[in-house]
Amino acid sequence: MTHDVWRWQLALSVVLVYVCLCLSVWWWRKKSQSLVMVPPQKAWCVAYASQTGHAQALAEQTAKTLQLAGVAVQCLPLAQLTPSVMQQVERLLLIVSTYGEGDAPDMAQGFVQQTLSQRLDLSQLHYALLALGSRHYEPFCAFGVRLDGWLQQQGATPYFARIDVDNQDSTAIEQWRRQLVHLAGTNDSPDWTENTDFSEWILQERQLLNPHSQGAPIYYLQFSSTHPNAMTWQAGDLVQLSLGEQHTPRDYTVLSLPYQQHIALLVRLHYRATGEQGMASGLLARVPLGSTVALRVRQHPSFHLGVNNTRPLIFIVSGTGLAGALVHLRQQANDNHKTPCWLIFGERQRQYDFLCQQEIEHYQAQGIITRLDTVFSRDGQPLRYVQEVLLAEKKELLAWLQQGAAIYVCGSLQGMGQGVDAALKTIIGDDELAQLQRDGRYQRDVY
Repeated sequence: MTHDVWRWQLALSVVLVYVCLCLSVWWWRKKSQSLVMVPPQKAWCVAYASQTGHAQALAEQTAKTLQLAGVAVQCLPLAQLTPSVMQQVERLLLIVSTYGEGDAPDMAQGFVQQTLSQRLDLSQLHYALLALGSRHYEPFCAFGVRLDGWLQQQGATPYFARIDVDNQDSTAIEQWRRQLVHLAGTNDSPDWTENTDFSEWILQERQLLNPHSQGAPIYYLQFSSTHPNAMTWQAGDLVQLSLGEQHTPRDYTVLSLPYQQHIALLVRLHYRATGEQGMASGLLARVPLGSTVALRVRQHPSFHLGVNNTRPLIFIVSGTGLAGALVHLRQQANDNHKTPCWLIFGERQRQYDFLCQQEIEHYQAQGIITRLDTVFSRDGQPLRYVQEVLLAEKKELLAWLQQGAAIYVCGSLQGMGQGVDAALKTIIGDDELAQLQRDGRYQRDVY
């Protein structure tokens, strides 16, 4: 009996030590979060809401300009501006994008739900706002306009009128930089164009991937640099194609990895309502092999795996959005890293539109892809679209999420992106999906 009592006491001691350890870790995390999220009252706070990384890059440049002037500054995602933080900050610079049909970027949904819905006394706050958008979409810069109006309704005072940027317009961005230099009280400013120059790349290969398809042509394109090692990137990043000074560069997901020493893309030929080919896709479809085009890499942090690299992964993609999943699968194969991966891919017809089929099936045989679901909308099968797979496999999806899976969605916003979002809300609920976004476990690259 004495021996049994001793064993029970030992077991209880181990449990108590474990509980204390967990509590200490939780306390330190809460403390560190508070230190990160609440800037000193005298410091400037630079907050960003970015979908593809452009707003974040401008925010980092903004913070660097302030630091060069000797100003204390903290740069952080907009989602970290909780109501309590907003009521403490006195100097705030905001750089925010508008996404989709006037929405906030995914990374800002927590701010929209937790802070923008509140009535707060922000009379202590002075702010400036740079709103990014495109006049191709109405309403223009909708999220920036909404945020600006809300801040003034809460009593905050703008340093100067909101600056709206149409498609990365350099004139508007330069206006922001000049205002910033004035606020910082300095004539010195880092070069905002540093490391953003386009470089020449040679078109080596162009392959039509879907001959006889009912849909528009999809091409595999491969470019080599005129200056080896000119650019580097990581899985999830974008490449921009220059169309001249009078036109906005076009973004494409990079399909290749840096060690391959080339840039590969999947591009669908776009047709306008008039029947004319799109400017960027039309150029890439017809420019002769051996020709040079101007490209530059743009970081896309929200579509990097980051800490999700150790989680089970669910890729939901359609059409050329396959590039956003395939590049990560290539990275996993190159690293010999076999975290569970579920790929859901949709297109029109299996016979003509199963893009990169051999590579996908190879990864499935290797165990890089744990589960593969394909749907083809014109083949007459019961399931036609990727969102219908989610609804049909609800129990499986919930099991993966229970195991900590992260979801990555890549493809068209209209139809596919919206349909997947609606399906996920139906399955797990609006609040749960919002929490996945805040945790970085629901990422989208939809266009």
